Amino acid sequence: MMKKLFIKKVFTVLVNGEMVMCCFDLFGDYSYGNLIEKDFKALWFSDKGKKIRHLAYKRFFPLCQKCGNIE
Repeated sequence: MMKKLFIKKVFTVLVNGEMVMCCFDLFGDYSYGNLIEKDFKALWFSDKGKKIRHLAYKRFFPLCQKCGNIE
């Protein structure tokens, strides 16, 4: 049985430094911003970051609508 992700505590960093909401966002479509340019706390606690996490939890994004890992 696969363990479900709690989207409000998960993120992924892509090779180009983009901090995205999850490991399934391979192209950075849902990026908080770039960790090369800003630090983690600035991105995580930004209005954009909070909004992305909220919308993902509500399954607003097409990627989230298909995902079975959101709890």
